Amino acid sequence: MIRKKGDHPREYKVIKGMRSKKILIWGLLTINVVALPLGFFYLKNSTAAARGIEQEAPVMSQTARSFVEDFVSTYFSLHQGFEDVRADSLKPFLMKGLDKQAGLESIEANLSTGKVRVWEIEKKSPNKAIMTVQAEVYIRDKSDKVLSMDKRFLAVPIESIGNGQFVVSDIPYYVSQPSTPDVTKKEESLSNKADSSTKQELETYLKTFFQDYVSGNPDKLSSYTKSNSKRIQGMTGVLEFVKIKELEVYKEKQMVVKAKVQFKEKDKGTIKTNGVYTYPYTIQLEKDGERWMIVGMETK
Repeated sequence: MIRKKGDHPREYKVIKGMRSKKILIWGLLTINVVALPLGFFYLKNSTAAARGIEQEAPVMSQTARSFVEDFVSTYFSLHQGFEDVRADSLKPFLMKGLDKQAGLESIEANLSTGKVRVWEIEKKSPNKAIMTVQAEVYIRDKSDKVLSMDKRFLAVPIESIGNGQFVVSDIPYYVSQPSTPDVTKKEESLSNKADSSTKQELETYLKTFFQDYVSGNPDKLSSYTKSNSKRIQGMTGVLEFVKIKELEVYKEKQMVVKAKVQFKEKDKGTIKTNGVYTYPYTIQLEKDGERWMIVGMETK
């Protein structure tokens, strides 16, 4: 507003809301001044950490994995009569001097790929590694009809050439499927079984519990735990309780129930998947007066 000559500035009233708007604007500016450096500091440090890993061992980076997966997808893409096209596609991946077909001499089928993923990495040095890749390879006839699908494992030697770039440093080769880990799940050692009447009582109790468990109703579920215990989260709208297939009760410091419980997927309108699942549960219970209360529950 323009003030006329002779007018005293204090004679003008502040427009309603202007003072609040000024306070709000200055508040936002202050927050931005403080927050932007903090955000920049966080992003800068997060980026620096990621770069540190890549600089320390580039062949272990996600960039290296993506490079190899792209290479394998190209390696298993072939149409008879278009070998030159495949060679051109492979060229950006291969170190100079390597065979332009990466070892493939001839094949009497068309190939294409489905899912491709790095299975394991054998680091030779920070800049060299052999990546074993699993690929779904579709074998097609000349009309491009799928004849079969194989899962193949290809070992791909790679080398970092700096600036986040990689090359296939030697001819890739087939390997057998890596062995599965020889690890056996350890079962909890429980031996002091409860009597048959307690087992029957808890089985009846848990049948009711699992019916409420799949409903996900927080009010119903809260009735199964003490007020100072962790609340149980149900599985609302996903599954229906079918039955308790197996149940054993052990008398430890608390009652421990080992159960296998069967569920089925809920029908959604006309869509029916008929999925049936069995989950193992370990449940700890103790009595509060005449009522059993759940004090712990794990899926294991």
